[in-house]
Amino acid sequence: MYHDRHAKDLPVLQPGQQARVQDYQTGKWIPATVTGLRAEPRSYQLATQQGQMLRRNRVHIRDVPQAVEATPKPPQQEPLQQQFPSQAGATTTRSGRIVKAPQKLDL
Repeated sequence: MYHDRHAKDLPVLQPGQQARVQDYQTGKWIPATVTGLRAEPRSYQLATQQGQMLRRNRVHIRDVPQAVEATPKPPQQEPLQQQFPSQAGATTTRSGRIVKAPQKLDL
């Protein structure tokens, strides 16, 4: 009773949806298309690219994410070291901060 309290059902697949199905002999994921839902719980009929018709449980089917158009990237800013002029003879840290020498008392 308590072993699956946080278990969630996998999303339902639609006929014609592209998916990957696990080959039970090799364990590899091969591309396939969902052709329909079966009467058995969480079972689907799939067609592979080689023409095979398979029945698989939803656990052995992974849906293929749909291609998303790439959004243009914003222009990159120059590193801080190039934005600020460096002082002659000053040392900089790895983060680019200029190390200033301490001011001594002039007596």
